[in-house]
Amino acid sequence: ATVRWLMEQSIKVLFVTNNAGKSRLGLRDKLAALLDCEDLLQEEQMVGSAYSCARFLQQSLLGDIIDGTSSGEQKVVHVIGSDGLCREIEKAGFIVDNVPTDLSTSMSAEEVGNISDDEHMAVDAVVIGLDTAFNYRKLCMASYHLHRNPSCLFVATNEDAYDVVGLSRFQPGNGCIVKAVEHASQRKACNVGKPSQILVELVSKEHDFDPEKALMVGDRLDTDVMFGHVGRMNTCSVLTGCTTAKDLLDLKSSGNENELPTVVIPFIGLCMEDSGV
Repeated sequence: ATVRWLMEQSIKVLFVTNNAGKSRLGLRDKLAALLDCEDLLQEEQMVGSAYSCARFLQQSLLGDIIDGTSSGEQKVVHVIGSDGLCREIEKAGFIVDNVPTDLSTSMSAEEVGNISDDEHMAVDAVVIGLDTAFNYRKLCMASYHLHRNPSCLFVATNEDAYDVVGLSRFQPGNGCIVKAVEHASQRKACNVGKPSQILVELVSKEHDFDPEKALMVGDRLDTDVMFGHVGRMNTCSVLTGCTTAKDLLDLKSSGNENELPTVVIPFIGLCMEDSGV
């Protein structure tokens, strides 16, 4: 109800997420059903890390050609991640390469040693998104591509360590996969998700907003609130996800008060209750 009310007041609402599992259209459809705002929500309001990754690749490899058309040879991107991430990258004008699902998940030293350059396309970028079927073969092939072409881009859709799911269980996040590939390749990935400056610049460029009049709302200190700080926005932490009251107290007592949010509320609907709407 809160989000719907904000949009009905012609207040610009953007959904900035590190979820690279869905395309912008997929995110829009999921949120429209969840928030009961099918008639108001637009695909352009979705700023997922899959889209951010695709735009970064365009800017870096295609000279920022938005529609993905280029007179030159198509660039190749090796992807670890979901179908949604692959679709966004293909939509941006790239050929997507990945490890076939019918191959063994293991890879022996002999097999790695005999990888033939003739049998694999040289890639222009390696992209890492959350892959719940990540395995040793995928690690070996990502490392192979990064060692083969030291100039190819190495991109992480986000570096989240974990997500809190179900009965407050910690599910390892994309950052765990990124760290494995970084260690194997001895390369450092470029993060295009929250809280990166790259994502701040994308949002600012495509949505033309004034940071001083914006409020970043989220449930994580290390991504949402930090993203707000990087973008010079006011920040609001809600206690309905990862961040707890204890986390906030610990952060304050550690002396890092500059990393605290501007305001803390139990849940976003409280704004409606306090306003009397």
